[in-house]
Amino acid sequence: MSYPIFVETEGVSIVFVGGGRIALRKLRKLIKEGARVTVVAPEIIDEIKVLEAAHGNLTLIEATFETKHIQGAALVFLVSNRPEVNDLAGAYCAEHGILYNDCMDVEKSLFRNGAVSKFGEIEIAIGSGGKRPGVSKWLIEQVKKAIPDNIDDIVDKYDALRQEARLKYDDSKLRENYIKEAFGAYLVQLEGQTHEN
Repeated sequence: MSYPIFVETEGVSIVFVGGGRIALRKLRKLIKEGARVTVVAPEIIDEIKVLEAAHGNLTLIEATFETKHIQGAALVFLVSNRPEVNDLAGAYCAEHGILYNDCMDVEKSLFRNGAVSKFGEIEIAIGSGGKRPGVSKWLIEQVKKAIPDNIDDIVDKYDALRQEARLKYDDSKLRENYIKEAFGAYLVQLEGQTHEN
């Protein structure tokens, strides 16, 4: 059983051991989100090299992997096509408390990726054990269709109710009950308006 978390990546050191297509697919979003990404591999594909020129937070090291390359990393993706390299890096990560994803052998991973979609400050992720990415992507598309167009208004209303609760009640249980009841009533009202239209 896994425990889902959302990790803030801006400014975080993330290393890819391997510089092929799997690395390319995974690192694109990470560099856009502001992570400090390093790719280590004897050969790195041209598409990744193009990204390095466009993003100052992507560093390429064309060299045989050594454990020094992942020292100080917060997350490591093992995407080498050589299992012995992934095993060496994974063993180092495990010994030094670094979270790693062995993309070639999900059973060895300490974390896995899921399909993620963001709606303002609301994030939704779906995981499939790291083995069925197509199913996760399909499901996230189904969820997107169910998100109301006014999700930002709903989030704003919830935030306003939390603020009201803080002003009205010192007791956390009373605040929680107030938010639950008031937000529930708001959602019922919204549902009624939807059916009328």
